[in-house]
Amino acid sequence: SLADAESAISSIAFSSNIILPVAVLVAFMGGLLLAGRLVRPIKDVNHFLEAAATHPLSRDLPKLDTKERDEMGELSRRVSETVGKMRGSMRWILSYSSLVPHQLRTPVAVMRSQLENAMQERATRTQLQEAVASTYDEILKLSDSIENLLTLGKLQAGTLQLQMQKLRIRNFLEGFRDEARALAACKDIQFVLEEGPDILLTADMQWIRQSL
Repeated sequence: SLADAESAISSIAFSSNIILPVAVLVAFMGGLLLAGRLVRPIKDVNHFLEAAATHPLSRDLPKLDTKERDEMGELSRRVSETVGKMRGSMRWILSYSSLVPHQLRTPVAVMRSQLENAMQERATRTQLQEAVASTYDEILKLSDSIENLLTLGKLQAGTLQLQMQKLRIRNFLEGFRDEARALAACKDIQFVLEEGPDILLTADMQWIRQSL
């Protein structure tokens, strides 16, 4: 008799009609949750980049979740680091652009005043010579300021080439002593070179001298 087989088939068909829609619904809901979890970090990154592009120097940028150890966490870390470097560069450019006129304004104003005085009809030859000499000094100062500003630009761009060489600090300081004494005496500072250990340093002597 096929009655038992038909009964079993009917039971399976009835169960399938109930279980299959439930399984499809569960799979659909699970897919939505999984898709939402995968898409949310992407939306956060897009929102972060949009805010950074609209307000690049704002301190209130959205926070990215960089703690995850998956590919999205790595992407968030890279994006956050890159935007941070770009914001730092922009801040430096703003400070640099404000520093340039400050460094150049004073010597230019001094030279303008000196030349205006020298252009007076009653200026004597001695006064003209003094004006020329003073203007020349200001030009030297202006040239130094420009070189310093260019050096700052090279430092920020990473293109400054250092002339590295080995030097003994003791020998270097002994050679620097006379110049340092003259500079220190102008400000009532005593320069004393005492005995110390023999130190061999690899550095750019020009910048060591300028920093001292």
